[in-house]
Amino acid sequence: MTPKSFGLWTLALCPLTLLLAGIAYGFAREYRAWPRVRRTIATSMQEQKQWFQQWLPDREDLTDEESRFQRKVDQLGLMTFVIYDQARDCGLNSLIRSETVLFEPGTPWPEAPLAKRIVDEAEPIIEIAEELLDEDADPLNGRGVKHWLQLDGETEGILTIYFQYSYYNRESDQAKRALVLLSKIAFNQITDVNSFSQRYQLQKYDKLYTLFSSTLSSDFWTDAQLAELSDQLLQPLDIPARLNASHKHRSENITQRIAQTFDLQADGIEDDFVDTRRTISVDSVYLSRLLKASRIDDGIHHAEDLVKSVGILSEAERGQPKVPFTGVFSVDVPFTRWNGDSLILEDATLAYELGALEDIRRANRLAVAIKRFEWREKRWPSSLEELAAEDEDLEIRTVEGHRIEYSLDHPGFGEKPAGWQRTEEPEDKERFPESKSTYAVVGNSQSVFLQQRVDSKRYYGASWLRQYHFSPLRIMIKGSR
Repeated sequence: MTPKSFGLWTLALCPLTLLLAGIAYGFAREYRAWPRVRRTIATSMQEQKQWFQQWLPDREDLTDEESRFQRKVDQLGLMTFVIYDQARDCGLNSLIRSETVLFEPGTPWPEAPLAKRIVDEAEPIIEIAEELLDEDADPLNGRGVKHWLQLDGETEGILTIYFQYSYYNRESDQAKRALVLLSKIAFNQITDVNSFSQRYQLQKYDKLYTLFSSTLSSDFWTDAQLAELSDQLLQPLDIPARLNASHKHRSENITQRIAQTFDLQADGIEDDFVDTRRTISVDSVYLSRLLKASRIDDGIHHAEDLVKSVGILSEAERGQPKVPFTGVFSVDVPFTRWNGDSLILEDATLAYELGALEDIRRANRLAVAIKRFEWREKRWPSSLEELAAEDEDLEIRTVEGHRIEYSLDHPGFGEKPAGWQRTEEPEDKERFPESKSTYAVVGNSQSVFLQQRVDSKRYYGASWLRQYHFSPLRIMIKGSR
């Protein structure tokens, strides 16, 4: 072979050689990365098992008293299932799962007879739930109950119907009973969990706040009931602890999704994952980068940091990925609708929704304080500062620092039904207390979280939050005059 021919062959084979070398290098990187990814998954899943088992009582080691209490937990779950089964047979299932709407006494409510059937059946369930949620009477120290609360949402639906029916019949003591139980279900949830599980819990709080605030547009509660319900329902959300738990469990959240990709579950897996094999659909280098990115601190630790979530999610909206899409073969891990960026953004998403919930909670507390002030003084407060001067724990600004809106409605509109909202945008000012207004209005349209500020395919916002993007928060407060 002549030197010229040799040179031509070399030149021709050079691209092929580089391609083969690249493929070999890629496979080498893949098989170096896979053992690390596999070990991380195995370790995380086992830690998750151990953490979860601490909330499950070992039935073989229970005392007689603890066994009786655990049987009550099991009984409650069974009774709830029976009512739901009966509801389905009677056509009541749609009523339980429908959007919560309060009907004023005396107004038509076609489903009232059906609701009564659920209420009559619900009494034993409520009695057992009250016993289980009484901390002083819980020998298991919340372990069995917390596990039940994590898994059961059906009792919530029954309690909601119980509340609606009690409100419709102006039975405030029974309505308060239902709200208190709903609040205990919300506040007794296990919060030392990852962001995805926490986000599922937040809808319970929003539903609780919505039910309570809807009653303020009528004279339903006594002053003592309002004070008790405000303390019970509107207590702080312990935001720092929730954010810390989200950081703590972030890797677990991601490895759990990866394990689900391999059709693995948290139970029944071999401790060393001996049956887990890398498949062609798994990009080990990408997963390795994803797990590394999960340890990056996003700087959200306290309530004052929540606003940072808006910038983080907006950056994702502009298409700036947190995890490079440069795995060996750029093979996406089949997360269905989830991708690496959305998992990394879970902490910011939780912070965004916590900010919204906190602004809703603050507006509710102010609404209760305004109603109680008007009852006591026979006039509307001249400003939110006047309220805050009486109660230093009242927060009159949003998480971001904007003033929460307070105004008096124009007189002469007559009575409004529960849930009534003004169609025009309210002015951001406080009206004169001498007005003969029947209603006051508390709003939070200035909340950065309750506006449609983040709209991205990478942000799968909760449905309870999206509703405020289209219908700003307005709480109607009926005066005593």
